Amino acid sequence: MSKKIRKELKENRYTIIVFCIFLGLFIIGWVVFGLIMPNGDENKKYGNRLDDIEEANAMITKEETDKIVAAVEKKSYVKSASISVEGRIINVIVEVKKSTSTSTAKSLDSVVLSAISDKQKKYYDVQLFIKNENKKAKDYPIMGYKNSSDKGFVF
Repeated sequence: MSKKIRKELKENRYTIIVFCIFLGLFIIGWVVFGLIMPNGDENKKYGNRLDDIEEANAMITKEETDKIVAAVEKKSYVKSASISVEGRIINVIVEVKKSTSTSTAKSLDSVVLSAISDKQKKYYDVQLFIKNENKKAKDYPIMGYKNSSDKGFVF
């Protein structure tokens, strides 16, 4: 049995040498890649880009997002509202009732801004997405955007 293996290794020695070289290069590449590229902590998805918000104690909490949604949903023409915070952007998604005019829907910008603290307005951009429950409604959807350095929304 050992003679068979020895004979097989002797006949394929160049193939085995090339395989070992590629295996070694692959392992070296894997190690170098691991040293150069950060492994990324999922909790630090944004790296240090949000450090100034944390230092200023201006992070948006779950309670504050619930407060914004509640303020928007108090309006009689609002069917539903939801919110998500992605890094430095607050996305507010609102669905209004069928008969709501676009000017009335755009007035939600003041409701959203009044529910966010002045400190948070300095650090976060706010996007307001307004859609109508009637999917075929003319002039919908509407999108408003407020940069952290601006005073109000632009639609």
